[in-house]
Amino acid sequence: EKPLYLTLDSNLQYLIREELIKSQQDFKSIGSAALLMNINSGEILSLISLPDYDLNKRTSLESESYVNKITLGVYELGSVFKTFTIAAGLENKAISSNTVFKDLKHSITCDKYTISEHDKLPKKLNTEQILVRSSNIGVVRIAQKLGIRKYRDMLISKLESMEQDGEKIWQEIIKSTEMFEQNLSSGTEKRYPRTLDEAKKVYGLKK
Repeated sequence: EKPLYLTLDSNLQYLIREELIKSQQDFKSIGSAALLMNINSGEILSLISLPDYDLNKRTSLESESYVNKITLGVYELGSVFKTFTIAAGLENKAISSNTVFKDLKHSITCDKYTISEHDKLPKKLNTEQILVRSSNIGVVRIAQKLGIRKYRDMLISKLESMEQDGEKIWQEIIKSTEMFEQNLSSGTEKRYPRTLDEAKKVYGLKK
């Protein structure tokens, strides 16, 4: 048997934790988290979740705010969907990194939802700039160029790589407005299921 060696760097842990504490004080947040990974090896160099606690006194903890927000937290994918959309466009050769999209509006209507940019962005962006600036409208244009069928096939394949029977569960909720993250946000009128079990309940599907 060999000893267990961690990849965590105690110096990085300290520095990042101090920065998170300062940020929490500035923004008056109830919690925060940071993860630093070596992208070449996958080694976790730092993993901090606040508020934290003394491991020797964890039996007295009752508040859910102490849950590790990285290892146990559940989050909406948000703009991660933009990378899926752009990757699908590149894989299907519908776009290249230099494809230019002109006359990008500040807001558009998809179904009953109005989608707008998070900030004032240029009306002309290429694919790379759309990703870097996290443009909602730019990603919609990419998805439209790709086509709903190819986009749907890509998203279903990603879901099925993580969960079984992804096609059955998600067939009713993959619509044009899910080509980016907005309809999956709990802030919209209709909150979509976050898990397969929840989706089964919502859509009356058997386990």
